[in-house]
Amino acid sequence: MNKVCKDDEYVVVDVETDKDTLNKILDSQYIKKIIIDINYSNQDIGSKVKRFVDKDIKASNTGRLKIEATQKNDSYIEPRKSDILLGAMESSLSNGETEANVLDENGRTETIKTVDYPLKDFINGFESRFFILVFEKLIAMFKNGKQNNK
Repeated sequence: MNKVCKDDEYVVVDVETDKDTLNKILDSQYIKKIIIDINYSNQDIGSKVKRFVDKDIKASNTGRLKIEATQKNDSYIEPRKSDILLGAMESSLSNGETEANVLDENGRTETIKTVDYPLKDFINGFESRFFILVFEKLIAMFKNGKQNNK
């Protein structure tokens, strides 16, 4: 990166997260705490709530946003009922990370971190076409303004 960036520029690289991990958090019956840490994205793709969060971060000149949500005493967090939480969590798939404390089926607190579950994919083909195949795979993942992360 030092060869292509100027002294006053910086690059943030986030690993794409497997969407199944986010779904595991969202599908949990009892979410006690959520910490979402995202950075601004140049992408205008994804769901309506993700685009809302991305647009808002851009408009406010915010480079990085961290949200911590904790449960009320007598209930649990329901991120699907919040455009802000859901949009930020979806944005974290490509542009940050989400950590959640949930109760598992045995009533014990389990911490799920999206950063622990990077998206893994495979490319098959001739080695001489490797760079083209990678390019085609990335284009297919984000084609038509929609994120197609499994």
